[in-house]
Amino acid sequence: IDTVWTYAGILKIGAIPDISRMSWKPLVGLLFPLFLWGISLIVGFGAGLGVFEMLQRNGVSLVAASAASTSFLLSVMCVAVWIESRLNTSLLLRIFTFVSKHANGQLPEIEIRLDAAAKRLKTNLVMNNIDEILLVGFSVGSILAVSMMARAIRGVREELEFRHPSLSLLTLGNCI
Repeated sequence: IDTVWTYAGILKIGAIPDISRMSWKPLVGLLFPLFLWGISLIVGFGAGLGVFEMLQRNGVSLVAASAASTSFLLSVMCVAVWIESRLNTSLLLRIFTFVSKHANGQLPEIEIRLDAAAKRLKTNLVMNNIDEILLVGFSVGSILAVSMMARAIRGVREELEFRHPSLSLLTLGNCI
């Protein structure tokens, strides 16, 4: 259900052209599950109805024809599930949903954790015995690392001018 709302939000704000201008890969990742499940349902229902109609014309009972057409639909959906498991598009959809919720401030528990981590980073920034701090973010964690770093240095810039440990941010992987 969250994914449906994420799709609706992306369509509502008209982000598809922006996504396509930035890179085609996230656009394919965003649209592929829609095409996969949409085509699977169309093919499954169409083939199931075709099997049902063919069996009915050949005098097969209503129950047997219904069972055969339903099993055909389920077979097509099993193939779609297998394809999805091989491509793991549901993970990408969960990431899109997470990023969308984070961007819209709908994850208060993440905000609490970011504030706590920023407080810990700020404490380490003003300590005298630290020479260097390296903050590492991977994938979507890169977005969170930037947010945490901004929160941590807010309000301590003056203190850091005279006693400044080197603070670096390393981001790895892609972020959406």
